[in-house]
Amino acid sequence: MNTEYENTAAMSESALASLILPNLILPALVKTEKDHPTVPVSKSNVKNVFSKIDALLPNFTYEFINELIKLNEAKNINLNEMILRSEKFVSSEEYFVKRPEFKELNVRAKQLKLILSRIPDEISDRKAFLETIKEIAAAIKKKLDAVNNLFETMQSVEIKQILDLRKREFVKYSKQFSNTLKAFFRQGQCDEVYSAANCLISQTNLILKTLKEHCDN
Repeated sequence: MNTEYENTAAMSESALASLILPNLILPALVKTEKDHPTVPVSKSNVKNVFSKIDALLPNFTYEFINELIKLNEAKNINLNEMILRSEKFVSSEEYFVKRPEFKELNVRAKQLKLILSRIPDEISDRKAFLETIKEIAAAIKKKLDAVNNLFETMQSVEIKQILDLRKREFVKYSKQFSNTLKAFFRQGQCDEVYSAANCLISQTNLILKTLKEHCDN
């Protein structure tokens, strides 16, 4: 039981770590450029620095943000909730595959992430939340359909195998999200729902990033 809890906690932390750069740091850099155009700050350079450090030290951005929260004594900040809410403002080329055959997947992935980002606003309203859950289930199915359709267009066996692995991981996290929802209606733990939603977003980004790396050259 402890091992299962530790695995879940590790997955949640990994998902958060993958979302902090695109959801928090990059938007902050964009805002800095707009608010202070004379300040010599390049978001691409800072992003590269964070990306390189994170590659060498996994979870660096996660620990960096956590330390900032501690230093500012921001005890009321829920990082899972903040990351999930921020998804509606994210616009990252890193998770957009330009080739025409991936258009449907781009659209379905974006729709799913936007619906998930509404959870913090609607989770306290049972009726609204139940409707949102239905939308999430439909969006997950449409996204999986878009992934399945890609198998027919791909020629590379290697890429098909990689995509199949990513798809199976996404399905696993989808089931975890469903189980978390069931637990929420019994116990009312909002943060676990936020965490499971962030895991789904992270897995969605991973599928897109993988395809971009292998097919968008």
